[in-house]
Amino acid sequence: MIEIKQNDKDIIDDDDDDNKVWRSCCFNLNSHCVSYAGQFIFSMSVLGFCAVMLIKANGSCEKSSSYINIISFMMGKILSSIQSSTRDK
Repeated sequence: MIEIKQNDKDIIDDDDDDNKVWRSCCFNLNSHCVSYAGQFIFSMSVLGFCAVMLIKANGSCEKSSSYINIISFMMGKILSSIQSSTRDK
């Protein structure tokens, strides 16, 4: 929660940094970094699977159309998130 004082025009951030860091007995992890790494690994796994299935399809449109659709969808989601994250800065 962000609170703005009327008199001083100071911005106070009430969010705790504890929510952004995951602590374990041996290490500390940034929650945003772990989330990004998980999404990246999942996306690359799906794209890799689709690439393998396209190679196995041997050019058959019936077998390869669903994998091309999945690749197009994943690339659209990845590129739109990159564009929106650079626009916010």
